[in-house]
Amino acid sequence: MQRQEEYEGFVKPALAAGEEKHGENLNGLYRNLGPEAMEHLSAILERRKKILSPAVASYRDLYSDAEYEQFKEVERFGQQITQWGDYFQYKHFKLPLRSFGAETFLYRHGLDRLKTAKNIGSKAIIDVGGFIADSVLVFRDAFPEQPVYSFEPNNLNYALACKTLEINNLSVSGGEPLIVMENIALGEAAGVGKISAAAGGGARLLEKGKKDGQGVSIDTLDHYVAEHAIRVGLIKVDVEGHEQSFLRGALETLKTWKPVLLVSIYHSYDDFFRIKPFLEDLDLGYSFDFFKGIDGRISTETMLLCEVR
Repeated sequence: MQRQEEYEGFVKPALAAGEEKHGENLNGLYRNLGPEAMEHLSAILERRKKILSPAVASYRDLYSDAEYEQFKEVERFGQQITQWGDYFQYKHFKLPLRSFGAETFLYRHGLDRLKTAKNIGSKAIIDVGGFIADSVLVFRDAFPEQPVYSFEPNNLNYALACKTLEINNLSVSGGEPLIVMENIALGEAAGVGKISAAAGGGARLLEKGKKDGQGVSIDTLDHYVAEHAIRVGLIKVDVEGHEQSFLRGALETLKTWKPVLLVSIYHSYDDFFRIKPFLEDLDLGYSFDFFKGIDGRISTETMLLCEVR
């Protein structure tokens, strides 16, 4: 159970911020939320608090009865993954690695919580932090007619993503409907940088001056969308703590298309508390909700859901 991780990632930064500042941060999260979203946020925060109690010795102690039933469903989900030759399969989805995350294939990044998914129409799906194209499979399943653009800067993951599309009989850059895999990073400004280079994990942009890592080209979503004349309906972003940088490079896209956003906010205390107020301050009419699937992890894969209703 994630006691130390939760302390280091959430409680320790909250203590460093001070009671008054942390209270302001909490107020900013709850501000303008509807009753349902408030309930979802409170449940997430309550689990983060509860996990630190010595009285919580197991997931049965942590979760409510309904949540524990969901947790057992995740266990059953894992038992449904099978291996066939050089690939693994869950239902009709195939991957070259046994990397079927419940957040993707069971909870679909919170897609089922959305109120306006049907309004996306023919507009494109943007998948930022494409990993091995696991989310592409889910998006193609949920939105069978929409183009999907997926961005994965890690060379090894990108090669696996292309393999994923191949074994699922999905065409890249030319099929109908269109799927485009891009081996670049998206950030606040165009340029070059370095990312962590291991396969099978999320690609994280490294600080300037780091000698190790893989070189990578960086673009902004605004430039890419304008260059390719893309009509944007939904953006999912999970880029290992660089979500705020990505969003600053996507402002014109947000203002023009007001797409549905599925934004990871779990990588840092700063992301958890600042991303929602940042988007709110753009005054684009977004309403907000919070989603965290019950999967045995307390904070990982927490998503901010944003849509204009």
